[in-house]
Amino acid sequence: MQSTSGLIKYNNSTVIASNLDYAAIYQLGGRAGGNESVLIPARPYLQLTDEDFNEIFAKIENFFKSLLKN
Repeated sequence: MQSTSGLIKYNNSTVIASNLDYAAIYQLGGRAGGNESVLIPARPYLQLTDEDFNEIFAKIENFFKSLLKN
């Protein structure tokens, strides 16, 4: 299976996700190994930037404006 990460769209939602087995430990950090003896620091890579937020808010604003026109 090919690994993917990014935006997944379904219904009226969008999720930032990854199907990699180790994605959660990279994103959140935690203990790993046979007896959880290794502490892996969080290295978040699935993040929204300020530019992403601005684009999302603009799309939401446009959606509501289109509702008001009808």
